[in-house]
Amino acid sequence: MTIQQPRGPNTALTLSSLTIDDRPGLVVDELEALAFHEPTRADYAAFAANLPAIPALTRRTKHHADQAVRFITLVGASSREQFNNHALQLFAVARLNVVGSLAVALVPARTAADRHAKREQCHAVLGALEDGVENELYEVARIAFGLDRADAAEIASDAIAYAGRKADDAARESGATTHGIEQRAALAQYLIGQPDAGTLLKQALRHREMEERFAVSLNGDDLGPEEHDRTEAARFGAHLQMIIALARLRLTNPEIDPGKQPSLKKAVAEASAPEQAALLLALEQGRHLEAMMAKHPF
Repeated sequence: MTIQQPRGPNTALTLSSLTIDDRPGLVVDELEALAFHEPTRADYAAFAANLPAIPALTRRTKHHADQAVRFITLVGASSREQFNNHALQLFAVARLNVVGSLAVALVPARTAADRHAKREQCHAVLGALEDGVENELYEVARIAFGLDRADAAEIASDAIAYAGRKADDAARESGATTHGIEQRAALAQYLIGQPDAGTLLKQALRHREMEERFAVSLNGDDLGPEEHDRTEAARFGAHLQMIIALARLRLTNPEIDPGKQPSLKKAVAEASAPEQAALLLALEQGRHLEAMMAKHPF
């Protein structure tokens, strides 16, 4: 989903000359767009079978990174008061960019174009890390996005497939939205309206419970081939929904440790290396966003 940007060209020279849009509006970030609430087995299976196209995720994620850069460029000619008056817009697009990167890391690549887009997003994340390869998160990010697992031949063929893909794959689109720094009211509401830790923890626990139920059915029930495939899809869908809920929790409430819940501690220990790395990225980026916002309350 795309929300139109405020009218007029981006000709602002300072933050105070932005054409501010103070109309309320819905902001849906990439992880929220992926999250299910009270899903059925069919919902889980459908989610696993219809994952969003990663190139679309990276396009929106890059847009929000560009908006953050645009804001920072305007800061150079703006006063401290002007920065304080508009800081929430920077926090919001920075968060949308971070959430988008995490979604790209967590969504499994189903096509060559997906794999290429995931690698490109990884390079963007690596480039943004302060101190580059000296940053302790550098290798974590490489693992989270799968950059450590590709060979040269696959990288080349995936790049060719990406270049020749269709511009949009509507059948694999999510409900995430894009926004500009002019949209002050909508972005402020987005920051204020983040889900609380209890809600996210409850969601993660429910998805974990459902994953375990489907796993028991796979191991103990006499399932035919089609039923087995549907149940396995539901199990994987429930697992991915749990990881998404945990990533949102780590990002939004980094002080809350889901490992205090035995079932979630076990689930994270059994998760794949890329999933564990993505959860660590979510935690550290959540801490970074929290520290940044604490310096400039709005």
